[in-house]
Formats: sequence, structure tokens, C-alpha cells
Amino acid sequence: TCDDLVTSHTLTTDSFDSGRGPYMAPGGVGGSVGTNRVSSSSATWDVGGSYWASGSGAVTAGSPLAVGSELHVAARLAGSRVDVERDAWVGGGVGLEALRVVGTLTVPEGRDLVAASSEIGATVRAPVDVAAPCACDPADQVDIAAYVAHHTTDNDNASIGLDPDVLANVSSETTLDLPCGRFYLASVSATAPITLRVAGRVALFVDGPLTANDDFTVELAEGAEVDVFVTGTVTAAGAFSLGSAEAPARARLYVATNGTLNMSASTVFAGNLYAPNAELVTAGDLEVFGSVFVRRLAASGAVAIHYDTRILEAGDSCDPPDVCESCGDCPASEACVDGSCGACRTSDDCCAPLLCIDGACVPELI
Repeated sequence: TCDDLVTSHTLTTDSFDSGRGPYMAPGGVGGSVGTNRVSSSSATWDVGGSYWASGSGAVTAGSPLAVGSELHVAARLAGSRVDVERDAWVGGGVGLEALRVVGTLTVPEGRDLVAASSEIGATVRAPVDVAAPCACDPADQVDIAAYVAHHTTDNDNASIGLDPDVLANVSSETTLDLPCGRFYLASVSATAPITLRVAGRVALFVDGPLTANDDFTVELAEGAEVDVFVTGTVTAAGAFSLGSAEAPARARLYVATNGTLNMSASTVFAGNLYAPNAELVTAGDLEVFGSVFVRRLAASGAVAIHYDTRILEAGDSCDPPDVCESCGDCPASEACVDGSCGACRTSDDCCAPLLCIDGACVPELI
């Protein structure tokens, strides 16, 4: 998240690789959580991957926090019990009931280290610098509105006779078939079920809100992928399925609004959600197969996220740039080192929370 991450319900994350098969519980190590501000929880968190909080305020674990990989906290870590399976960096000192760090705990000189019960592999006193895990700066964000504006005219609608208003006022069950191509819709508003059948690689640009007051389903054929770009708010009052839980890396939803994404009925979401300026609001428990990047999460129930690491390879078929400015410009396994994409030297070269192992940026090992 770009803003504070605060929950009063359980948060659970793990990972799987859809290229090897569908998700099977329990998932593998991975499924990291990061916030550019601070976090606070009154319920148990079980983070399968790394946990990052780069804000200046304290991170408060009101109930046990388990971290399956590394812990990076810029400020103070306080509250209940914290378990970390690898190394931990805490910039503002520690005040916990219990702390277990399997690897090395790094805390700056002069910062307190207080835990009624502790089990720490090693302790190092050194400065701690926690980079922001999420690309929230406007200059670093995908310009979704610009993409949609460009494709109001540069699209493949004419090739299939697609009316931009075909889904603007849906009152009866509707199915729309989309072959490979780029397609533009003025808006989506439905009081009846909508099914999109995607036969190839499809980019769908929606110049307005996407309001589904009934089921909204995207069916992907073998080898098909879909990227949906929406400039307005998203409301899902029925079941909302962008892709499949078996292969969520093949479905991506980009939302430009600084308003809300309201999933009032959905209990399962399959796909990768990118909405760095929006608040995700849920009415109950939510299970995600894929990933979530939002400004703020307002969850009215438990949240479980099963991260599909196959998403890291989604852009690898594209040629890398001659000159890179950040790790995000490079293929998933490469880092931006001295302006060129190539082998990483340390994990600091990789996009968080990837780790540098044998010169490659990789997720936590499954």
C-alpha cells in the first residue's frame, strides 16, 4: 500500500507458481507485504514472504506477526510477538512481548532492544535504511489514463464491429467475444451478468467506471492473456472474476481512479490489481489469487493472498531498454546496475522484495 496498512482482521499471504500447477494449500514461501507508510494490526498476520514498512511511524503488532522471510522496518517495532524466519532490520528500536529472529537482527546504536522473551541468531548495531517498497510516486506510476486516452482512437474495434457503448447499459445476460487485439469501451455498467471470452492477448481500455451489479466473468482461452485499463471507479456487487485461480498471472487490472474499488460481494478475486491511488473496500472475507497494489486497504473481513510468482515473467518477451533507470525497467530476473540491465550484486539491486541469488533477482524460494 501507499498509505498506512491497518487491519482488525487476519492477513495471510503465501505463494505458488502457476507455471508448475494450480495453488495447493499450504502455499510456498513468498507473498510479501509492503507499505510506504506504517502498519498496525489487532489480529494475527502470517506473511509468507518479506515484510517492509518504510514510514516514519511505529509498526504495531497487536497480535502475533509471523514473517516467512526478511523483516524491514524503518521506525519502531512494538506490540505482541514477532517471528522472523530470516534477517531483520529495525530502524527505531524494538519493544515487544516476544521476538524470534532466525538470522541477524540489525538495530542502530542507541535504539532500545526490549523483548520479554527473545531468540535471536545474531545482533548487529548499525544504521538501518529501509527503501520504499512500493512505487507510489506519481512519476513512477503507470499512466493509466494516458493509455486509455490514446486507445480511444487507436484500437481494433472496427475489425470486429465493436460498439464502444456495447456494455454501457447491460440489463440482460451478455457475452462478448474478444480475439487478440486492443479494444476500447466508453464504460461498463450492468445489472445483469457479463462474460468476456478472451481468445488471445487482449488489452481492454475502459474510459470511465466499471460497475458490475451482477456477476462479471472473464474467461481466458488456452494461452490467452488480458490487461484491463479503467479510468473510473470499479464496483463489483456480484462475483468478480478477471481470470482464473489456476493462472492469475495471465490477468491484470489497472485502475486510475483516486476513489474506491468496492468489492461488496466478491469473496474470491483472481488476477493482479494495480490501483496505487485507490482504496480497496471489501464487505467481508476476501481471498486473492494474484496480487494487490492499492493506496489503502479497507477490509471488513479476513484477507488471504496467494501470490502467483509467474507474474514476474509477464513482460520478459519484451526487449530490455538500452539504458535503464531502475530495476523496474529490466526483465524480472535482472537488476539495473550502472544504467544497464544485468546480473545483480546484492539484494539492494533488485526490486523489493526480490532477493539476489547467484546473480539473479528471484522471489523467496518456494
